[in-house]
Amino acid sequence: MKKLFAGILIFLLLTAVIGHFLYPVISDQLARRRDAEMMQEYREKTSAMGKEQREKLFAEAGEWNAVLEEIRMEDIFAAGITRTTRDYQNHMNVHSGIIAELVIPDIGVSLPVYHLSTETPATRKLVHMDASSLPADGSRENIILAGPGVLKAEGILGDVGLTDDRILEDLDKLIPGSLVILNVLDRTMVYRVKGVQMLSPVGLKELDLTPDEGEEKLTLVS
Repeated sequence: MKKLFAGILIFLLLTAVIGHFLYPVISDQLARRRDAEMMQEYREKTSAMGKEQREKLFAEAGEWNAVLEEIRMEDIFAAGITRTTRDYQNHMNVHSGIIAELVIPDIGVSLPVYHLSTETPATRKLVHMDASSLPADGSRENIILAGPGVLKAEGILGDVGLTDDRILEDLDKLIPGSLVILNVLDRTMVYRVKGVQMLSPVGLKELDLTPDEGEEKLTLVS
């Protein structure tokens, strides 16, 4: 009986250990599948739109950016800036709060980009910072996208899962010149990496997020 009990105990311990190591892998695969399904639905809804409707969405996003330019936030990661306004959440909202798709070929990233709101769940991994510019042609401001790790550190999101917390963890592998792509509605916006900075959450407040004159800038924060 004791041998049987010991055998069962060892089996359970081995199962727990294997499960512990396999969880991140399985969770990551499920997340990738979910992201792919969400982006497929986004593309289908975008394709079903007329050209005039898509142009209208870009124009409205440009108007929103003009308003943001006037009020310029000193701390773009501060909680409670515009997160309760429906105006922001209605812009570029084609499907389930998705604004765009982020693609970084060099590190195999392909992720939906969501609106940030008070209702943003941790499973929505990559979000647009609502006090930064929306992706619109001709924008000369800074589009800022953040992963759940930094949002949790700043108190904007609650708890996040292990896999979600590691989103964009390979940004430090990018080099100047690496391509970063935003697919927005039917348009593709291509950026090149200028540099990668390693900062603590406290350092975010000291980060210069202002684009150079005449420059369109995209900032990714993991």
